[in-house]
Amino acid sequence: MLAAAMSRTSSSTDLSMSFTVRLLLCLFLATDVWAGAGKKQAQEPLWRVDLRSFGYTGFVPHGEKWDVRLPAWPICFIDDGSVVAIFITREEPSRLTRRDDAGAPSPLRLHAVVLDTSTGQPRATREWPAQRPRAWVFAVGAGKFVVTTADKIVLYSHDLNTIRELSLPIAKGTSVHMWRVFTSPTGKSILYEYSDHEGSHCFWVDTQQLDVLRSWTDPHAEALGWTVAVSDQRIAVPRDTHKPPYGSETVIRDLDGAWRVVCSEPLGCGRPTFINESTLLLQSAFEMRLIRLTGELLFRRNVPPYTLFSHYYPTAVAAERDRFAVLLGKEKGGVPLLDIMPDFVFDQAMVYDMTRKQWIFTLYAKKARLKNFAGLALSPDGTRMAVLADGILQVFAVPEGPP
Repeated sequence: MLAAAMSRTSSSTDLSMSFTVRLLLCLFLATDVWAGAGKKQAQEPLWRVDLRSFGYTGFVPHGEKWDVRLPAWPICFIDDGSVVAIFITREEPSRLTRRDDAGAPSPLRLHAVVLDTSTGQPRATREWPAQRPRAWVFAVGAGKFVVTTADKIVLYSHDLNTIRELSLPIAKGTSVHMWRVFTSPTGKSILYEYSDHEGSHCFWVDTQQLDVLRSWTDPHAEALGWTVAVSDQRIAVPRDTHKPPYGSETVIRDLDGAWRVVCSEPLGCGRPTFINESTLLLQSAFEMRLIRLTGELLFRRNVPPYTLFSHYYPTAVAAERDRFAVLLGKEKGGVPLLDIMPDFVFDQAMVYDMTRKQWIFTLYAKKARLKNFAGLALSPDGTRMAVLADGILQVFAVPEGPP
């Protein structure tokens, strides 16, 4: 009987160990699929260009560093053959000026550099006076792009010639931190918003003609907030439910339609990003999920807490292909015993291909020698990824699939 019991115990132990081994193996393989899509892929760029040779100084306006959930990056691919980077510098004034001197020239300069995607050679450069210390750039198709500042949107050709300009009715004296701009995956539509004491003012802009197609005002300041997503036809925002069961949900609507719920979770669904007109990527501090606007779940992935940088920073989307790139970070420093929280630093950028239903490329910050991350972009065809860090712009080849 004792022998039989020992035999059963041994058998049970073997089964338990076998189950544990299989579980650990599955977790290892899952981790490899999730984080190892680029371990064997080359981490050397096709080229790198130091923007300091074009005047980049790393200027960050006072107060800008507190901004989280950035709406856009200062780089983008104009088309598959050109990439543009913009940056702002501050020049020392040539004369002393009074604070109330309205005629004093602005010390800010906005710079744009267009580079060849294949070689990194400059194609065009230009600089302008800037009135506000922040600007974003978006490709709009057909070899054109727009630069948005607090008071205007300007449409440019690939050689930096001005095509059209739209002045925006931002109130004089409005804080530079209180305006936002969001673009569709194709770049054909832009939602511009600024907030003041009257509420949140929104303008829906067609970038092909720079026409304001819709405008409205919400009495609640920052009614849309930082986590807005737009396509060419729709708007998506997260919001608190304020009713049992309490939590957060993501709602979408057509421009002339009513809001409807596409995701609801107690801890929230996260920052929305349109990948195309029918697909939405949701990223929270703990997970990401890809869904159809019908509510169909395409995939769901958990991540270590607060390491999904794309929860705060923009996701790069390929305009002509169902590919997107997200950012992941990692903990650095911190002393739990002294209640000192760690910093979260950029660790990797990952490219997902919706057609293949897999992660096809991972760029590791350490291997690529990237530290102070400042920009991410995918070419329209999804075969190139641009990364801006420490004032250096690099372009990497994105393979068709993992090796």
